[in-house]
Amino acid sequence: MKSKLVIAFALVLIVAVVLVGCASGSFQVEAGKELTANSTMEKVTDSKLDDWAFATGDNAANPTIVSVDPDSAAYDPQYGTRYVRISSNSKGSYTLYKQEVQLERGAVYRLSIDVRVTTAIIASGVRSAFVGLAEYDYVFASTAAKADWTKIDVYFRNDVADDVTVVWGLGSTDSLVTSGVAQFDNVSLVKLSAEDAEGIIALNLKDSSGNYRATYTKTLKDTLYVVLTTVLFFLVGVAAFFGLKHFFNKSVPSVDDGPQGNAPAAPKSKGTALLASPTLWLVVALVVGFGMRLLLALTVFGYGAYGNQVMTDASLMAEKGLFQSYVDINSYYAPFANYLLYFLGLLAIPFKLTAGTLGMAIFVKIPAILADLILTVVLFTVLHREKGLGVAAIVSGLFALCPVTFAASGIWGVFAPVGVLFLVLALLALRDRKIILLTVYYTLSVLFMQEALLLMPLLLAWAVVTYIKYPETRIMLPVCATVAIVAGYALTVPLAINYFILARPFVVLERYVGYFTSNGFFGLNLFGLYGMCAVSANAVNVAGNAFSGIFAALVLLGGIGLYVVRRNRQDLILAAAWSMAGILVLCTHVDMWLILPVLVLLGLYAMLAGEKRVALVALAWSVLATVNVGYALWVGGNIQGGLGSTAATIASADPVMITFSVFTVLLFAYLTYVAIDVCVRERKVLIDPIANTVERVKSLFGRKSKQANE
Repeated sequence: MKSKLVIAFALVLIVAVVLVGCASGSFQVEAGKELTANSTMEKVTDSKLDDWAFATGDNAANPTIVSVDPDSAAYDPQYGTRYVRISSNSKGSYTLYKQEVQLERGAVYRLSIDVRVTTAIIASGVRSAFVGLAEYDYVFASTAAKADWTKIDVYFRNDVADDVTVVWGLGSTDSLVTSGVAQFDNVSLVKLSAEDAEGIIALNLKDSSGNYRATYTKTLKDTLYVVLTTVLFFLVGVAAFFGLKHFFNKSVPSVDDGPQGNAPAAPKSKGTALLASPTLWLVVALVVGFGMRLLLALTVFGYGAYGNQVMTDASLMAEKGLFQSYVDINSYYAPFANYLLYFLGLLAIPFKLTAGTLGMAIFVKIPAILADLILTVVLFTVLHREKGLGVAAIVSGLFALCPVTFAASGIWGVFAPVGVLFLVLALLALRDRKIILLTVYYTLSVLFMQEALLLMPLLLAWAVVTYIKYPETRIMLPVCATVAIVAGYALTVPLAINYFILARPFVVLERYVGYFTSNGFFGLNLFGLYGMCAVSANAVNVAGNAFSGIFAALVLLGGIGLYVVRRNRQDLILAAAWSMAGILVLCTHVDMWLILPVLVLLGLYAMLAGEKRVALVALAWSVLATVNVGYALWVGGNIQGGLGSTAATIASADPVMITFSVFTVLLFAYLTYVAIDVCVRERKVLIDPIANTVERVKSLFGRKSKQANE
C-alpha cells in the first residue's frame, strides 16, 4: 500500500512538472515588430494580395488592387505603389480580407489601417469600412466621403487568445453594405512596449455586447492541458480508491435529533500504521495544492472569460466607488463578492495592477485559493476527531489535490469556494446542533454564494422539526432566524444606497431572484435526457427554464422528505448534497464551481457516515465533471474560453455530450437510490410496503402457477 501511494504521488508530481513546462513555453512577441504579413499590400500575385485570404457575401462587393506609378503626382511614399479599393452597389454585400496572427498573452497591441472613403457608404446599422478581429470586435470608419486618408485604430489587451484573425474590408458578416466605395492600405498589428502601453486605455477582447466569444483556435497547449488534467484526475482517483478501501470504518453511531443532541463519539482509527506521519502528508498536500492553484493563476491557464470579467469589474468598482458600481455593473455577483472585488480593486491601485495584467489575475483569486486551503484544514480537523489521524490526512490531502477544487479557485477566479467553506461549516454546526454558529455560517454562505439559498427549504424543515420536538429551542430558533434576516439585509444596504431614491430598497433581493430566473441559470444546459430532445440551444433556453424549474422544485421537496423520514442531522448533509446535485448538476450547465459544493458535501458525508457508495458517487462525478467540462472547452475552442463554452452553446446534438448526459442522469439515479436506502432503512417507511407488495404479487402468481399445474 505504501509503495503504491508513493508511486501515485510521484506520478502526480511528474504531471505537475509537465503542466509547468506546458505553460512555460508561451509565445513571445517583440515590441514594435509588425505581426501581419504583407501589411503594406505591396505584394501581389495574379491580381491577388499575398498572405491575405479573401471572403465575400452572396452579393459580392468588388475589390480591386490599384497600382500607383512612383513617378506620378498621385504617388505618396507613405502609401506605396498599391492599395485595395472595394466598391459595392448591391444590396446585402460585404467583402473582407483576413489573416491569422499569433499573439503573446498579457500584452497590449495596436491594430490600425488607413482608409479613404471616396463614395459615401450606405450601410445597415451604420457600418462601413472596418478593421478588427474576427473573433471579437470591429472598428469602423465614417460613412461620409473624404478626400484624405484616415487612420482608424484600436488598442486592446490580449489575455485569452494564442492567435487571432485580423480582418478588414467593407461591411461585415453581421452588418451588410448596400452601396459605397472605400480604399484601404497599411494594415498594422504591433505589440506595444511596457513604456508605450502605460496610460493607454486598452480594450479587453470581447464582442460589442460585452461577452467573450468562445471561438478561439485550439492549440497544442489546450490539448495537453485537457489530457494532463484528466490523467491527474485518474491518479487522484487511484489514490482515493486505495486510501478509502483501507480506511473505511462503518462503526459510526447515528446522529438523531434525540434528547442529548451530542455529536457522535470518535471511533478508533484503523490506518495510522500506513503512514509514519500523516500530519506531514497533510502539510505536503497543502503545499502541493497551493502550488497547483498558484501555477494555474500564474500561467495562461489561470485566465478565462469569467476571470477577465472579474478583473475588469474589480478595477471599475475601485474607480467608480462601491455605491455607483452596483448600479453600473448590473451583474449577479453575490453581495459579499461585490465587497471583495471592491476592496481587491482598491488594494490593486498602489501596486499598479490593472485589469488584464498577470498580477491582477492572481490578486482576484487569492480569496478563493485561501478558502480552499482553509476548508482542507477544516476537513482534516473534523475527520481527525471522528475517524482518526490517518483518514483525516488522506481525505484532506485528496481534497487539496482534486482538480475540481483547484480548477474552481485557480482557473475561474470565482468566489464559490468561499461560499462552500461557510456552507460546510454551517452543516457541521447543524450536525452538532450549534444553532448560533449555524446561523452565522449559513448567512455568510448565502452572502458569498447564491446557490446556498437552494438549501433554505431543507433548513426550514429542520428548524420546524426541532422547534416542535425540543421546547428549549423555541426561543433561540426564531431569534436566530430574525437576526439572520435583519443582519443579512443590513450587510447589503451599502450596495443598495443609490437605489433607495428609486424606491427599490430590496434591489439585492431582486438580483438574487434574477440570478435563479435568468436564462443563464436554468437555460444554458443540457438537462440530462431533456437535452437530447432539444432541437437547439435556443430551445433549451426557452423551454429549459420551465422544465428545469419544475424539476428543481420537486428535488427540493424530495430533499425535505429525505430528512423528515428519519430526522437524522448527519443524514441532512446527504439530503443537502442530493438536493444540490439534482439542481446544480442536472438543471444547469455542469461547470466546475457548480459541482464543487455537491462533491464536497458528498465526500464529507461519505467519510463521516462510512458510506462507501456515496464516496464512489463523489469520485465518479468528479471524473465525469472534469472530462465533461474539458471536452466542452476543447470542442468549443480555447481552454481559456471558460464560461461561454457550455454544452448547449456548442451543440445540443453532440453524441459525446449526450453520453455525458446519460451518465449524469444514471449517477443521480444511483445517488437517489443510495439516499433513500440510507435515510429510510431504519424507519422502513417506504421499504416495507414495497417489499410486502412484491411478496404478495409473487405469492399470487405462485398460487396461480400451482393451480395451473394441478
